Amino acid sequence: MVKTKQMLMAVGLLLAGLIVFLLFYQSDTAAVKKRFAFLADQFSKETSENSLLGAAKAKHIGLMFADTCRVSLPGYDVDRTFERADVQPYVMMARSRYSEIAVEFYDFDIVFPQDGLAEVDVTALVRATTTVGEAIQEIHEMVFTLEKGEEEWLFTNIESLTVLER
Repeated sequence: MVKTKQMLMAVGLLLAGLIVFLLFYQSDTAAVKKRFAFLADQFSKETSENSLLGAAKAKHIGLMFADTCRVSLPGYDVDRTFERADVQPYVMMARSRYSEIAVEFYDFDIVFPQDGLAEVDVTALVRATTTVGEAIQEIHEMVFTLEKGEEEWLFTNIESLTVLER
C-alpha cells in the first residue's frame, strides 16, 4: 500500500514537471516568431496614441537590436549600420510621419545556420495612413538576421529584397 502511494506520488510529480516544462519551454523557432510579433506590435500605431506611448514603443524597439545592426532598404535609399542608441530616434522619426500604422509578418522561413544565429525570410505587410490622410499599403520580402543575446533574440541585419513586379 505504501509503495503504491509512493509510486502514484512519483508519477504525479513527473506529470507536473512535464506540464510545467511544456508550458514554459519555448523552441528557438517559437521565440524568433514571438520576437517578430512583438516588433509588429511595438511598431504599430493608432490615431489616439500620445507621444509618451510612442517614445516608450520606440525604446522597446531599440532594445530589440544588437549593439550594431546593418539595415539595407534599397526602396528607401537606406544602406547603413546603426548603433543600438541610434535606433530609437529613427523609429520615432519614422512613426511620426503616420497617424496610423499596422505591421504584420507572414510566410516565415526560419533557418538556424549555427547555434545562436537565425536567418529569417519573411513577408512584411505595412498598412499606414500619413498625417495628411494618404493611405499606404506596402508588401516587402525581407531577410532578417538575429543572434541570441543573453535573454532574447536581437536583430543584427535587416534587408529588403527587390522583387520583380508584374
